[in-house]
Amino acid sequence: MLSWSTGMLAGRRVAGRGRVTMRPAPPSFGHKACAQRALLESMDLSGRCWNMILDEGLEGRVTQTALKRQTTAVLVADELRRRIVSGQLKEGEQIRQELIAGELGVSRIPVREALKQLEAEGFLTIHSHRGAVVSKLSIDEIAELFDLRAVLETWVLGLAIPRMTDADLQQAEAILRKMIANDRIDQWGSLNWEFHMALYRPSGRMETLKLINRLHGMVDRYVRLQISLTVGQSKAHQEHQQLLELCRKRDPLRATRLLEEHIGDVRDGLMKHLSEQAAEGAAAG
Repeated sequence: MLSWSTGMLAGRRVAGRGRVTMRPAPPSFGHKACAQRALLESMDLSGRCWNMILDEGLEGRVTQTALKRQTTAVLVADELRRRIVSGQLKEGEQIRQELIAGELGVSRIPVREALKQLEAEGFLTIHSHRGAVVSKLSIDEIAELFDLRAVLETWVLGLAIPRMTDADLQQAEAILRKMIANDRIDQWGSLNWEFHMALYRPSGRMETLKLINRLHGMVDRYVRLQISLTVGQSKAHQEHQQLLELCRKRDPLRATRLLEEHIGDVRDGLMKHLSEQAAEGAAAG
């Protein structure tokens, strides 16, 4: 069961009646911590729930129980999202609330809230009779998500390059070295996102970056599939190195063109594989 420290909540009244700033400390985990620790490790860039401003209700109080449940729901959602992205939870697989609650040591209420959040993000579909099922994207939907990535990511990279500092470039280079040294497909997605985020963050467009983060999450399982079946990992490393060098040269025109080609190549390779897979399935059926 998730173990919450006694100092989990620190309330501070701020100027203006009826406002209170809540800054919950991360929960401490007990011995059954393997899956539970992953909840904290998979927090996304939005940093949800660790820096919240909540309105006091009519009674003038925010209960610790309510905030704890909300925080737990976020952590459960992050863990389920990680399992979907990694392929641990397959397309069409049913997610049973009671099993997830028992495995993570939480009640079913935050699990139910987490499933609703993931449905809103497009990772799940909730049916009236079957419950929550991992979503399956069509080939056209996947292509559209990659096209959206190309539009948004080239835009923020173009904004970011003039603002990049030496520290930004050094951070991106360190992540790239880690990617090259680590050939594990199951870690590719997170390292790939960290690298791209290091290049995009100087743009200052955090709301757009949240959208891009969501797009990465939705297509990452398919990208891993494509990379595992091709020589795409080596090609991606080369393109990442070229992209970093163009950022160093402060060349936004060539950098954004390369990024668009990079995203397009992954999309085209994946579309080819999925189309062939669908044709084989139709022939076998």
